[in-house]
Amino acid sequence: MTPVNAHVVLVGPMASGKSAVGRELAGLLGLPLSDLDAGIVARHGAITQIFARHGEEHFRALERGELLAALAGEPAVIATGGGVVLDPRNRADLAGSTVVELQIDAATAQRRLGQDSSRPILAGPDPIAAWSAVLADRAQHYSSLATITVDAAAGTAAEVASAIAARLPQNTVTRRTP
Repeated sequence: MTPVNAHVVLVGPMASGKSAVGRELAGLLGLPLSDLDAGIVARHGAITQIFARHGEEHFRALERGELLAALAGEPAVIATGGGVVLDPRNRADLAGSTVVELQIDAATAQRRLGQDSSRPILAGPDPIAAWSAVLADRAQHYSSLATITVDAAAGTAAEVASAIAARLPQNTVTRRTP
């Protein structure tokens, strides 16, 4: 069983940089990165195809499985998908970890997302309106889980990761020495 606070879990909306910041933070802490969406893609194919063929409910079940596997593993930085907080079981399971909320505003999301068509939830004529609606539904979950909250638009992924690392309690994770 993984000790309490063994994981640093990144949550936040689409385009907040969970994967990029996760890579940087894992490197700083000397921990592996577990990117839930990347794991799903590696085992099951493109997320857009999963949504198209099987629907969101199936995707959320795959996401839950990835989360449980990551939480059961060795200490790691875990980059979640934006919707992982929708499942109350996931929220309960994350309670024993250090959860970092990455916050961004709509203008930053628009700049980062551009014309990204790979995100099924943003399909439609106004992706930023869809992004804002999704954030409105999830924001309370992000903030209620957060041990640390950072402005992920305030710098590069490396700068945001450094800011997170500086705020982590010394006993949060077991760091490997370089």
